[in-house]
Amino acid sequence: MNNTIMRTVDVTADYAALASEKTVASVALYCPSTNAGTVYVEGDTGQDVPWAPGEWHGFENVNLAEMCVKGTPGDAVLVVGGTWAGAAPMGRAAASSEQPHQIGRPQADLTTSGAGWVDVAIPDGAALVDFFLDVAAYVVADDAEADPAASGVPYQPNLNLRLPCTGCTHLHLKRVGGSDVTCKWNTVTQG
Repeated sequence: MNNTIMRTVDVTADYAALASEKTVASVALYCPSTNAGTVYVEGDTGQDVPWAPGEWHGFENVNLAEMCVKGTPGDAVLVVGGTWAGAAPMGRAAASSEQPHQIGRPQADLTTSGAGWVDVAIPDGAALVDFFLDVAAYVVADDAEADPAASGVPYQPNLNLRLPCTGCTHLHLKRVGGSDVTCKWNTVTQG
């Protein structure tokens, strides 16, 4: 059976499953960077596992009816993937099907030096930027070479993060506090 799964799950204050009935799939779960608060995924022993806005992780052959999330009402979790016979691992195309997202090669690290913004060009056609920070930092994707007017909320370190960037031409990085930042990043195109 080959079914695409693309859904937005609204987060509530109490744990709720990602599916109402058994749905075994390989998916990526993504907490949009626009979420107001932390989303909690129920761990395998019942503990709250916090996910920051912009954080995402891939899962293979999991039952979405057994995966539960909670957090700030009004926030969301995006579920993207599918059920494929002989499913390929997340991020690799199965031999007989076309991958809906193409993850690009890792780009050269973007590193701050001092308190100002640094930026780099985003390749044409990118829809998302996946990134990983070694310390907390501000990250902005936009269509201007100039420094961003606002920095927003800093992204936390040591998480897999994803930022929408359709139509954007530049990725900007600015440190928080006194430590320089290294941002490892790559782009994702939808195809």
